[in-house]
Amino acid sequence: MSRYTVNLSYGMEKKRTTTQRHPLGMRGVTPDGRVFRYSLIDGAVTAGKLLQTKVPVADDDMDIAVAAAAAIGAKSISITTVSAILVNEYKDGYLYVNDLAGEGQSFRLGAHLAAGASATLVLNLAEDEEVITALTTTSLVGLKWNHYKDVIVFPITVTGLPVGWTPCDIADNEYFWVQTWGDLAGLIDGTVVLGNTVIPDTTTAGAVKANPTAGGDEPVVAIVANPIAVTTDYGHLFAMISP
Repeated sequence: MSRYTVNLSYGMEKKRTTTQRHPLGMRGVTPDGRVFRYSLIDGAVTAGKLLQTKVPVADDDMDIAVAAAAAIGAKSISITTVSAILVNEYKDGYLYVNDLAGEGQSFRLGAHLAAGASATLVLNLAEDEEVITALTTTSLVGLKWNHYKDVIVFPITVTGLPVGWTPCDIADNEYFWVQTWGDLAGLIDGTVVLGNTVIPDTTTAGAVKANPTAGGDEPVVAIVANPIAVTTDYGHLFAMISP
């Protein structure tokens, strides 16, 4: 195992735990090149379902006031909360500056305390992170959960980004490896064609459907492989979300 990738022997990609063993988003690879990311599920999900990121909290996603100036080299940023924030709710996630002084910067977050609404909360930056362009009390920031925290079944109306497929049945609040690249069995809706791409389905949550010839706004998530499944069955796909 390197610092950034876990070498998964066959079957390890299906291991689930109720306690965290790796950083969220940690990359895992099986000997045949399939790629997984370490994740936490929100709600029980069966195998072969496409998942998406957690839906953002509107109060936290942008235009949060910075409570105190953060100088170059600062290891934390203080904000004035809009609504309550739980202990470590945004740990392993990101703070980004969406407007004014320091705008365009993004920082991975470390552990932090809880705070009520309209309170000052100190957000510690992750190890080795620091402010590069100073922030002032006019700076406006937003908070983003880690993409692999509290992932959910991809809904029929897009509310986040696709993250990958469940390799086995997962219970609520379990840590697991979500598959992002390589061969898998995924739920199919409608008729798909060998070698063509598929996108998230708009009628069955967690399924995929043929990518329309005219194209659309939905993200391409996989390529259809042999053997081809009929609708409502699970068929071979080659995931292509994150290599």
